[in-house]
Amino acid sequence: GDSAPLDLKPSEFFGYCDEGGVTATGSGKVSHVPYKYDQYLCWFVTCDSPTYLELDFNAFLTEYNQDFVHVIEYDGSVHSNTVTYSGNTIPPPSSMNMANNQSGYLIIFQSDSLWDFVGFSLNYQCGDAAPLDSTPSNDSYFDGYCDRGGDTATGSGTVSHGPYE
Repeated sequence: GDSAPLDLKPSEFFGYCDEGGVTATGSGKVSHVPYKYDQYLCWFVTCDSPTYLELDFNAFLTEYNQDFVHVIEYDGSVHSNTVTYSGNTIPPPSSMNMANNQSGYLIIFQSDSLWDFVGFSLNYQCGDAAPLDSTPSNDSYFDGYCDRGGDTATGSGTVSHGPYE
């Protein structure tokens, strides 16, 4: 199919998609294994209510620099981040705080007209807060979940909070 500009709203992408687009909520899997050449497929992954959403790729093998998976973070009105993956490296997990039930990840798969290939698979999960077993990717990873604080402490010392409210 024809490629869509990457600045459209998720519902506007679906007109460009070969299979019309799929909206997925809650938790589950998005998988496109194996895939055919010359495809343009779309999934919008969201949660039923404002919450926390995480994507976790568990398989990834596309034709390098020819076939792409675009992961677009959408907060309900604008795209705040777009990341494109291609090749054989499993992408890192992605997570976001949902601003509203219109927020989520738009996942676009785009293949060229030359080869069939293996594909990709990812799990998505909605939750109430950042998972405590996650490894922060930067100093501000948990800031959106905290009422206050969010400072980074290094070296040795004491962290305390009191009196309790």
